[in-house]
Amino acid sequence: MILNVIIDDQIYELNVPDELITQADDFFERMDRDLDQGMQMSMEWVERPNQVQRCQYVANKLHSAVVNANDRLGRLMAGYICARMPDVDTIEMDETGEMQTINFRFKADSPPPAEQTPPSAGISASAPGMPTIDMAHMFAPPPGDMDADAAMAKAEEEISQVFKIGRQYRFSMLNRITGEWVDAATVGSEEEAQALRQQAVRSRYYELSGQQH
Repeated sequence: MILNVIIDDQIYELNVPDELITQADDFFERMDRDLDQGMQMSMEWVERPNQVQRCQYVANKLHSAVVNANDRLGRLMAGYICARMPDVDTIEMDETGEMQTINFRFKADSPPPAEQTPPSAGISASAPGMPTIDMAHMFAPPPGDMDADAAMAKAEEEISQVFKIGRQYRFSMLNRITGEWVDAATVGSEEEAQALRQQAVRSRYYELSGQQH
């Protein structure tokens, strides 16, 4: 699938293979579960994001990936959008990457999602001079094939140690979608925080190693 991304006047043509979308389905499901909890769109917290808002949020990550030449993040974010909006043709965004201003164009014979007003017709995917980002070769094996030692080391790496905030305790977890650290719930005792951390480490270990609980 070809996905066109317009950032100001620059047009990028992204080649997103169907195989990538299929192989990353579990990853996209995890993204949706995270977004089900709500998300921050600039200065606004959206408690129940609709499909267009989710794709705007992900397109913002795609913007950063394209600007910073982060192919790994870019191919995942483009794949998510293509999976959730299979008729999308073009994403328009400005240099700031402001989420609410991101606009989606759809193929001329496809209706837009209910949450978005009808867009203008999509641009040609064959316009000359488009930089091409081919993501097919970038797709890594899905989680579940690490050996036990490597999986445990990786899990420990992605879950911080427990730390104290005032009189409360918590730890942080690496968000594998954005690459950012997210704080876990704050609890009243170090023992409880350590127990919650161990549960998080075990869960991540099982995901990486493919071992059963």
